[in-house]
Amino acid sequence: MSRTIQEHRQRLAERGLKRLEVSVAASDADLMRKVAKVLNGDDIQSERLRAAVQEFMPGRATIKFEDWIKAP
Repeated sequence: MSRTIQEHRQRLAERGLKRLEVSVAASDADLMRKVAKVLNGDDIQSERLRAAVQEFMPGRATIKFEDWIKAP
């Protein structure tokens, strides 16, 4: 991994962010970008989206969105 990429990821980590790469259907790409942008915030809209996603996952313990995305 190049030094530039390492430095970029370090700056993200300092801001409490984590780079995440996912594969989704082409038709969902714009939606996922919008979801990621909202979740990147720390406001009422991001809280509502997190709550909606968690509510959609009945019977499971509360998990972070990124863990939900990775779940089988």
